[in-house]
Amino acid sequence: MRTNALTICLVLLMTLLPLTMLSGVAQPGLPALGVEIEPIDEVESDPVEFTHVKATATVTLENPPLLGTTVNVNATAETWLVTVEPTSFDVAQGTTGVREETINLDIRVPPKASAERPVELRVFANFTTTTGFPYEASDSFNITVFQFYGLRLNTNSTMSLDQGKNLTARMRITNTGNGVDNFTISLNNGATLGTKGITVEHDESVHEVGRERTVSVVIEVMAADDADLGETDAIFTVRSEGDSTKTASWQVSITVKEGDTNGGNGNGGNGDGDEDGGLSRNTLIGIVLVIIVLIGLAIFLSRSAGEAEAEDEDYVVGRDRDAEDR
Repeated sequence: MRTNALTICLVLLMTLLPLTMLSGVAQPGLPALGVEIEPIDEVESDPVEFTHVKATATVTLENPPLLGTTVNVNATAETWLVTVEPTSFDVAQGTTGVREETINLDIRVPPKASAERPVELRVFANFTTTTGFPYEASDSFNITVFQFYGLRLNTNSTMSLDQGKNLTARMRITNTGNGVDNFTISLNNGATLGTKGITVEHDESVHEVGRERTVSVVIEVMAADDADLGETDAIFTVRSEGDSTKTASWQVSITVKEGDTNGGNGNGGNGDGDEDGGLSRNTLIGIVLVIIVLIGLAIFLSRSAGEAEAEDEDYVVGRDRDAEDR
């Protein structure tokens, strides 16, 4: 019985001893390893080039092994590259008390690093005693990225419409910053357009546009029955809400033409047909077939252009009445 009890005690001791060593909590006479990262201020990310950020961590070893050891150190920051110096340090035989080592970190921040969430930096330290017992410790710190703002618009648009008609155009806003942003859209010369019989409707803001995302805003232009004929421009300013100094201009060049006054289909026909008021049956059939082919071709080209234009759009703001009519 006494032999069995002694065996059980030895098994428990061999089982619990490594656990106390791995816990990183100093036990009387036993080594304890610890890591602490110094706080890091908000880092900046350049739009084009990598940015190097310097940081430090402290590795502490209490009650070093009597026979000495080598402590290994490494670090990670998700997809960012981190260089550690030194990657290891020696603790000489017979060292007592507490040994501290400062670890220098060079963190490589990529261009346009996202400010939408922090990046976790982790520093690890470990060593193994001459008797084969492993010790390890780590610390983590969330690095936040300073947010910068920017936007880019598609090329200016043009349109031609008759008096009494309406058409739509699309303004595409791309967030070139490194975080979520909102944008406001202003028509600069709405009052002037109103005096010419032209009304422009659009959404005045778009929200929660992620970095490198594109939103399409529908611009609807309506010409009154007596709108002034000729060319004019609707001029817009788009502004970042995160940084009001980040703006861009966009315009729609509008040409208003005289509307159809004959009650016809707007093609300007003057009613100069044959005196007997009729056309041959074959002629009428030919005209109908030509019209059907032209309508089909127009629909195909319109849809192809719409799909090509929408390739870079993430979502659309506003009601596209032209699309509904189709």
